[in-house]
Amino acid sequence: MTCLLNILMLSAPLEFQEMGAAELSSQMIELPGELTEVIYLDEHGNIIQRGYMLDGEKTGTWLTYNINGDITAKANYENGQKQGKWKIYDNAGKLEYKIFYKNNKKVWAQQYNDDGDLTAFTYK
Repeated sequence: MTCLLNILMLSAPLEFQEMGAAELSSQMIELPGELTEVIYLDEHGNIIQRGYMLDGEKTGTWLTYNINGDITAKANYENGQKQGKWKIYDNAGKLEYKIFYKNNKKVWAQQYNDDGDLTAFTYK
């Protein structure tokens, strides 16, 4: 269990790792099959992130939440690597960025203003 908790702590977003182990806790729920649902909680028991692990690697969609419980990020993983479209939202729930990853590398990114208009596009 300690080894798995260490893996989970390393996979948490940097801002949550900086909170320290005393302020971050996690719940692991084994699902039918080989998936494990992982839920990170802050010191008040609020969900700050949830997603799935397969063989110790992030997989599928991971959601990050602000203190009000609003989604601030939707990320996708495959075999622990960033994969597919990610969406980043501000605390008011407005889309700020869309980023597309392939094999853990950023392919393109789009930035949006408060009105939802595309303001920047980068392609690598």
